[in-house]
Amino acid sequence: MTNVPATSSQTEVAEPTLTLSLRIENYYVDDGDEVVTDIRNITVPAPNTDDENADAYHDWAEAVIRPLTGTGRTAGHATYDAQVTACDDPAMLNRRFSFGY
Repeated sequence: MTNVPATSSQTEVAEPTLTLSLRIENYYVDDGDEVVTDIRNITVPAPNTDDENADAYHDWAEAVIRPLTGTGRTAGHATYDAQVTACDDPAMLNRRFSFGY
């Protein structure tokens, strides 16, 4: 038996990313509490589209932005608003995302 090294004609392509900062406003309806969190200079996967009305864009926001919201509370009604305050892609600057409404 001869060992032949595996070869590949495919080159690994890195997924596009964004470096961004967010201001997140967490509203806890049951007790009227509001917690503001700033997240700075995190690298996240880039969305597949810039079309804010596309399903893929909303899916991206749910998968990437929503997990950054909240303060660990597991009960009660809450809403979360996140705004991009800095980004290496100028098209993303000041975009807003709302969850829990």
